[in-house]
Amino acid sequence: MTPRRPRRSPPCTSCRARRRGQPGGGESVATHGFGDTTQAHLGERQGGERRQVTCFPERVKGASFGPANGDSFSVQKDGGGGEFFQGYRFDLATGAVTLLTDGKSRNGGGTWSRKGDRIPYTSTRRNGHATDLSVPTPAA
Repeated sequence: MTPRRPRRSPPCTSCRARRRGQPGGGESVATHGFGDTTQAHLGERQGGERRQVTCFPERVKGASFGPANGDSFSVQKDGGGGEFFQGYRFDLATGAVTLLTDGKSRNGGGTWSRKGDRIPYTSTRRNGHATDLSVPTPAA
């Protein structure tokens, strides 16, 4: 039997949302795994060229444009490998990254509301164990 090589992050792409206000439907934001991490990329079409827009030492997941516009997208990022994911807003014009969660608790979800004015997510912020739903309005 041939020994198996250790598995790295899968080379897969997960398309989450299309950018609004663009001719022909616009770009998609997707996470793509390669090497030991997963980062957010923009692309015009599936299988086409893509441009990496995040470059963090830890993996990101759940990248999605808000339905209101395509100026920014939300993404979750792990810190230190403990799977205590934090929610962030990534501004495409400036490259600014804004923390949306408390920076300490374990958070999940992070999908934009249909209006595009809120990003509901789950968090262990209250006591470190129980998971509650938070529905904040991110700063524009």
